[in-house]
Amino acid sequence: FLAEAAFLAARLPDRPHAVNLCADRYLALVGFAAALSRGQTTLLCADRSPLRLRALADRYPDAHALADGPPLGDAAWPVMRPDALPGADTPEAAAPLIPAGRVAAIAFTSGSTGEAQAHAKPWGALV
Repeated sequence: FLAEAAFLAARLPDRPHAVNLCADRYLALVGFAAALSRGQTTLLCADRSPLRLRALADRYPDAHALADGPPLGDAAWPVMRPDALPGADTPEAAAPLIPAGRVAAIAFTSGSTGEAQAHAKPWGALV
């Protein structure tokens, strides 16, 4: 897992935010770990409708997306595909040291009562 996360992290664009759209749970976790180790904040939005993704893209134009399926909506983010991970012969990687105060994720409410509200989640609160 750590080797795959390090492999993906080295390929991520130099952007402050990542939108994780992976349907596969393992690939979603690898993508989250890769972004976290690069110092990127993952944007977590349960509503993946084209309208909500467009609103997210308008709010975070400096993001990139991680996706293991077809593109969703028309958000103009660069898209990385974490499904091209290294083989079993990849050297092991050490667990990165993540400061407890670093914002690891921004989770959004559903927006059912209006605009989705952002909630920053520092690494220390997640672990």
